[in-house]
Amino acid sequence: MTHHAYIIEAGRSASVQKSALEAIFGDTAIETSEFSFDTLGIDEARVISELSAQKGWEGKRAIFVFANFITREAQNSLLKTLEEPLGGSIFFLIVPAKAELLPTVLSRLATLRVVPEELEHALDPLKFLSATKPARLKMIAKFVEALADEERSRMESVRLIEALEREVHIRAKDDTSLLTLAAELETVRSYLHDRAPSQKMLLEHTALLLPVLK
Repeated sequence: MTHHAYIIEAGRSASVQKSALEAIFGDTAIETSEFSFDTLGIDEARVISELSAQKGWEGKRAIFVFANFITREAQNSLLKTLEEPLGGSIFFLIVPAKAELLPTVLSRLATLRVVPEELEHALDPLKFLSATKPARLKMIAKFVEALADEERSRMESVRLIEALEREVHIRAKDDTSLLTLAAELETVRSYLHDRAPSQKMLLEHTALLLPVLK
């Protein structure tokens, strides 16, 4: 089922746009419009809403909106557009963290998970857990290198730790001693939300902390 509007947690990346189009439209050619803002305010929101009312050349248009921050006024302004876009438009709102959006906005958006091509083979949680510690450190170096943007790097690092937490909790059902490691991972995740600690150091600490888990 195709929704009117989607939310994607990611940084600005051509591969995110490509992956989103493939996920929703497959090989079908779609007219696209793209906006990128550090801060999306009320005036920008009105321009986006006006554009969405224009019909695409084949009845549909994919509108990609990248924004690091969206003001409360802009979010409220976009509510009707997101709920009932005119002109056959389909919205893709791409932000670093959807938790920053108003609940009323989130209720009108379907979550779409895409992995940027540059991260696709960078680090797999299961391979990470089963790898030796020296191999893990090499994987982390590659992972960090693929993420030049600081905000995006921190977000992807948090996702990695969350994935490792889930895997450790699954294994803890048969080995309760792993619960201590799960608590350690939770601490690492909390540090990643702070801008001060080095992400690479925290990930390297994780690599050395966890035992090899097959």
